[in-house]
Amino acid sequence: LEPNWSVRLRHRRRARLGEIMRYGGQTTVINISGAVIEKLDAVVIATVLGARMVTVYVIGQSLVTYLGQGVSSITLALTPFFADLHAKDDADRSRWLILAGTRAASLVTGVIAGGLLAFGTPFIARWVGPHYVQGPRYLRSDTVLLVLLAGFVPRLIQGALHQYLFGANKQWYLSRAFLLEGIANLLLSLSLVKPLGLAGVAIGSAVPSVISQGWFIPRFVARDIGMSYYR
Repeated sequence: LEPNWSVRLRHRRRARLGEIMRYGGQTTVINISGAVIEKLDAVVIATVLGARMVTVYVIGQSLVTYLGQGVSSITLALTPFFADLHAKDDADRSRWLILAGTRAASLVTGVIAGGLLAFGTPFIARWVGPHYVQGPRYLRSDTVLLVLLAGFVPRLIQGALHQYLFGANKQWYLSRAFLLEGIANLLLSLSLVKPLGLAGVAIGSAVPSVISQGWFIPRFVARDIGMSYYR
């Protein structure tokens, strides 16, 4: 259909192919680590506490997941803009877009997370039944919700930083951070699930998220873009 286009082996460039493969490999690590962070908790719970407790955990976890999906719908749109600004070497506008994206994500996260913090327990009781918010604190859906909410708020607020790293082709740092976070999540969850139950698994997910998303990634982006971490 387009005579000026051609797909031939002689047009390949080894350097470009390697760049594409590195990008794909790093993105694969991020996706797998994200799946470990989000899904492996259920495997740990089913193995140690029984399959019935998976439902109790997932109810609290799902509300945080819905919040994350809402924030991601905003920050994901920033990736092509970051790629364009990086190609133009426009650091000033990249800094402005990071701050604007972080403010928008913070606003949405703050409003919804505040609502879940204030009304999460009665909402779960009306949504799936009061027995999910009754009994020992460490085996309740609302406890899981509150712990995960505290741990994942930094990840949601910093969503624009993830898109900057993808747009600037520096997702290698993100892949390493996610990989280490996934490993720490698994080890902490396995060590805390017996003494603390569902709350222990939630803590095992929340603590690595706070350290990775609230400290290491923001500091790396701040150094890379030439701005203060505390701004």
